[in-house]
Amino acid sequence: ERCLAAGMDGYLSKPVKQAELEAVLDGIMPQQDNSSQEAATAPALDLNAAMEIFGGDMELYREAVEIFFADDYPEQLGNLKKALDNNDAEGVRNAAHSIKGAARSLGGAILGEIALELETMGREADISRAGIWLGKLERAGEDFAESVRKTALETRTPQKLSLIHISEPTRPY
Repeated sequence: ERCLAAGMDGYLSKPVKQAELEAVLDGIMPQQDNSSQEAATAPALDLNAAMEIFGGDMELYREAVEIFFADDYPEQLGNLKKALDNNDAEGVRNAAHSIKGAARSLGGAILGEIALELETMGREADISRAGIWLGKLERAGEDFAESVRKTALETRTPQKLSLIHISEPTRPY
């Protein structure tokens, strides 16, 4: 009782029984919806969808991807982390919305879906599970970057490819 009053999510007394453990975990672990399961099986990059948006212009797409990974994504990821640190639901919504739109435009459907989850949490002012989704977002961003490197940028020189990476945003300290 003291543990729950102190803010713990659940409590089990010894000896722990498997059924009780599963019931407590079901009550505190985020539930996956079908969109999360579908996203897990979808490719990290849907180049055909991106080419529809970019009118088949691969060079324009490459430039947009380079800007996304060099500037936009690191900045918005930093904004998202800052908002989570400050328990700022509106900041989470704004940063996730930016990531969602750009990722979807560039063919990053999984990254976009995960960003949508975070955006929804921010809109509903319930960011209690957002830390878990932030980890998913970061992994999806890495997978998307790797897919872009392997497919859309395969004709780039190694020097240009090395520019496509996810870095921490620069902070004006």
